[in-house]
Amino acid sequence: MKRIVQIAMAVILLNLLPACAPEKKPETKMPETGLTETPTTESRTTSKKKFPQDKGPTKINMSGYPEQYKEGHELFMGKCKKCHTIARPIWSKFQGEQWDAYTRKMMRKPGCPVTPEDQPKISEFLKYDHKVREKEIGEFWKKLEGK
Repeated sequence: MKRIVQIAMAVILLNLLPACAPEKKPETKMPETGLTETPTTESRTTSKKKFPQDKGPTKINMSGYPEQYKEGHELFMGKCKKCHTIARPIWSKFQGEQWDAYTRKMMRKPGCPVTPEDQPKISEFLKYDHKVREKEIGEFWKKLEGK
């Protein structure tokens, strides 16, 4: 009986391995926005729900950002993509204090890797980033909505 349980567990684990392997996708040009999409490596817990901003670019140019936001950026890039595309929050219309409420809400979701210590750092980074890129985000949405 013990041997059967061990074999069953091995079969289950082997079936999970392909789902954990990152899928490599080439960079593509999005016709509706003219922007370049670089797919991210996401876990199998990634949200099935799709949003328009999911198709946006997945990188932020941090070259001019103050040092105090770099840890939040690293946490954001490493942890937030575990549940949804990283483009979703990068191109979100949230502003200022909305990020505090939203990151706390995300933190309560099952399987979210963001800790109570991470949340304020991620939120402060997103507040700063969206303030700096407000015009760029607005232009993204105009293209996306065909305006």
